[in-house]
Amino acid sequence: MVLQEVGRLRKEQKRIGVRKLHHMMSGFAREHSVEIGRDALYDLLREHSLLVRKRRRRSPRTTFSGLWMKSFPNLAKGFEPTRGNQLWVSDITYIRVREGFAYLYS
Repeated sequence: MVLQEVGRLRKEQKRIGVRKLHHMMSGFAREHSVEIGRDALYDLLREHSLLVRKRRRRSPRTTFSGLWMKSFPNLAKGFEPTRGNQLWVSDITYIRVREGFAYLYS
């Protein structure tokens, strides 16, 4: 009965995880006098291969903007170059390879 309810909820939201499923099923569990905890639901879904796998990242994470990281000022802000070689910029290009991502540089 619990697996049928999980199937019904997953038809509406295909990638919903165990914690949200457990929360959404609280009314169903009360109506049918079913007591199942989050961990027991997790084990049940794992036994029936119904866990949602994490998605693989399509592009590399290039910005790590944690508060603990140092932020550098924009030295080029307001600067107007008058000739060549006064202002240089760079870019990093990532390419997906079998092992993950690699830098492309020239």
